[in-house]
Amino acid sequence: MNNSSIELFSATNNEVNINMALAAGLSIGCISFCTIIGNIFVINAIRTDHQLRQRYANRLVSSLAVTDLLVGLTVIPMAAVYQIYGYWIAGEAMCMVYLMADLTLCTTSILHLVAIALDTFFFSSSLTYSEFRKSFKKSLPCCN
Repeated sequence: MNNSSIELFSATNNEVNINMALAAGLSIGCISFCTIIGNIFVINAIRTDHQLRQRYANRLVSSLAVTDLLVGLTVIPMAAVYQIYGYWIAGEAMCMVYLMADLTLCTTSILHLVAIALDTFFFSSSLTYSEFRKSFKKSLPCCN
């Protein structure tokens, strides 16, 4: 093992370094757990509080929370297994499902952040926010 990287998987004898794999698994598991719980809290807060449901921007935040919840449930655990073993162990079909979920959900999450940033910009600027919001709402099928 060289000093520049930590090897979880040794290609010479095909065995996993148990201590490093355990540390990586626990770390990634904690990240996934916090992602899932945090987004459930956000979704529940917006769903149960009437004032939070009334604001248009919170619909975007709620949609972002659902997307990030799906990332925590699907993408992070599959990526963790791949990182720990050093190769894909679940077969070609699951590899395609993982790649599709990773690309779709992460791109959707980024686009939600862009929409929230644009919404915040137009809300805080002196531009005609109500006209922008009405046309933006009409362009998104999920927000009608």
